Amino acid sequence: ALFLGMDRDQLIGASTRRTTSVVKVNKADRRRSNAFPEQTVMTDDPAHHGGYLAVLSDGTTLFGVFEGTPEAGVTHFQVHALDIAQANGSTPPRTLYDLPVSGQRSELKPIGALDGALLVTRLSVSTDGMTVTGSTLLLLRKAGGPASVLADFAGRYPLPSLAADADNVYWFNDDAKLYSFPRAALREAP
Repeated sequence: ALFLGMDRDQLIGASTRRTTSVVKVNKADRRRSNAFPEQTVMTDDPAHHGGYLAVLSDGTTLFGVFEGTPEAGVTHFQVHALDIAQANGSTPPRTLYDLPVSGQRSELKPIGALDGALLVTRLSVSTDGMTVTGSTLLLLRKAGGPASVLADFAGRYPLPSLAADADNVYWFNDDAKLYSFPRAALREAP
């Protein structure tokens, strides 16, 4: 199957009510069904914010990066996970990580999924939202538990996409520097 984030938007005054879900498309018969149950969020910037922002899989687990409705100036960015065999629209995903953000000064960006784990970067941005001031690369395991911090960068950030061999996992930062860590760390308990 193919998995993707799907949004249906309705303009409500100056805001957008977004119904968002992760959809499963069966390759054999092209039937479409919800993999994660639908959720409704409100957003003032539908081109960049609100609902499922990214969907990734390592082949056994489905991960979704979700941005909720801002409440009292705080927005929750969450990482949801579900075994692909349970991705039927009736089983709610587990929340692996919850990042409360005030003033849109941070956000989560997925880097890649591999061996039952998801790598995300927590970006810190300037008050105008235009410049990355720092980032933290986090490892989230599908079994849950606390996030493992793999690296911190001042003014730099990891780019989406991973590569791996039998021993190491690799990624590039925005300054074209190559980084790695041992692949065994994906499977080790924190």
